Amino acid sequence: MKITEKPFSIPDHWRWIELKELAEINPTFDRNDLSDDDPVSFVGMKRVEELSGRIDLSETEPLSEVRKGYTYFEDGDVLFAKITPCMENGKVAVARGLENGVGFGSTEFHVIRHPEEITQEWIFHYLIQEGFRRDAKRAMTGSAGQKRVPTGYIEEVPIPLPPLPEQRRIVAKIEELFSNLDAGMDDLQTAEQQLERYRLSVLQAAVEGRLTADWRETHDPESADQLLEQIQEERRRGWEKDYRMRRYDIKDKEPPSGWKDRYDLPEEPDKAELGEIPDSWEWVVVDQLSPNIHYGYTESAQNEPVGPKFLRITDIQQDGQVNWEDAPYCEIGEQERKKYLLEPGDILFARTGGTVGKSCLIENGVPEAVFASYLIRVITVDSIDERYVYLFFQTLDYWRQISEKKTGIGQPNVNATKLSKLTLPLPPLAEQKQIVDEVERLLSVADDASDTADREHTRADRLRQSILKQAFSGQLVPHDDEANPPTVDTIAPDTTDTPSSNDRNSDAEDLLGSTDPDKQIEMDI
Repeated sequence: MKITEKPFSIPDHWRWIELKELAEINPTFDRNDLSDDDPVSFVGMKRVEELSGRIDLSETEPLSEVRKGYTYFEDGDVLFAKITPCMENGKVAVARGLENGVGFGSTEFHVIRHPEEITQEWIFHYLIQEGFRRDAKRAMTGSAGQKRVPTGYIEEVPIPLPPLPEQRRIVAKIEELFSNLDAGMDDLQTAEQQLERYRLSVLQAAVEGRLTADWRETHDPESADQLLEQIQEERRRGWEKDYRMRRYDIKDKEPPSGWKDRYDLPEEPDKAELGEIPDSWEWVVVDQLSPNIHYGYTESAQNEPVGPKFLRITDIQQDGQVNWEDAPYCEIGEQERKKYLLEPGDILFARTGGTVGKSCLIENGVPEAVFASYLIRVITVDSIDERYVYLFFQTLDYWRQISEKKTGIGQPNVNATKLSKLTLPLPPLAEQKQIVDEVERLLSVADDASDTADREHTRADRLRQSILKQAFSGQLVPHDDEANPPTVDTIAPDTTDTPSSNDRNSDAEDLLGSTDPDKQIEMDI
């Protein structure tokens, strides 16, 4: 078969070949040497690491449990994730070390098989290229969220094929350079883990009073009793304002007499079971600090810029930053807008899903926005610094309480009632502000180091892609003249779709596995 469109230039003694001519695509299970009780490796999509090619082979199943309904592969096969976003993220691997040499796994894998070990690595590195994955994305078919790279595309992928000795040298060079990069990335990962421990240590010291121990020696903050009295007065006023607005003002009604008696005092924590804190601090629950803890607006998001921004769980990053640019919009009535409009100082809390407990603080300068129903808003009283409460929402103690209170397995959640019962240590207002300032100062050092780490990750990723680009265009290692086939000076140019076998390089012929001239591929000369 003649390949008419060649993605890029390659050396004259290489050739382009469709992948189906080089390897078997999605082979069927035909093993007779295994019984139904024999264990085989089982590889779900999550067990293939992005870009690295590493596979978690810790799971095995009896052959009888997986031989039907799953994708079959063997040692040496290349696994290529065909579904979005796994394909774009680079879930590609060469299967090695399988139980009994056999594996089954996700139906979202394409399996590529070639008997020559070095060619398996060649195929793997070719598919892991960013450029290849970008092209494959354009070829995907199916509905949004379920798009896949079709088998036909994989079969007809043109791949550059050098002689086998040159493949060996190129793959060896790729692995040498990648090994050096991996060593650097391992060191970087260790540094990032140390940074994360440092962050958690700073936060823990902050909410235990250790961070401001010296500050308390030279300052005389108000007593905890005074602070709590002020908080409770403000909480009641805030409750009255919110209750009246939601129950009466929004309906243009006057509240009945005695409606303020419906106010319930918040339940205080059991301090006997809590740890030691400074004398001027007090243990509280979130409910004591907020007159208003409620769920967001139930409405569908839309991309058209009609109405305010519509903040969802997915728009909040794990570090608490909000991706306002990609946040959608929603149409909302004027009365609902008053209820759900976000204000600076609001704290939002993800109440369901894999990121339950994730939070963010609404700051000044954000666009007009309301929040979705899978978020809970906490509005704090003025007697506390909301930045301190948000700081607590990042500590290990907070995450421990979330883990204890969440329910559900497939879709864990924490409701507003459970959120309101979370306990936290509360310093005087002046000390809260001091703690926030100290934490910001100390964590700015970690932020700078983290930014440097991010740049190094980006640099390493670009370097990997540069190495692969050089490898598959024949620029990574010098050519070995003795290993090369006859040059174009001694071969007549191909003018037909079926060149004679004399025009073929013997190493490439071995890879193709055929000497039939009708199945040969035109040389790229």
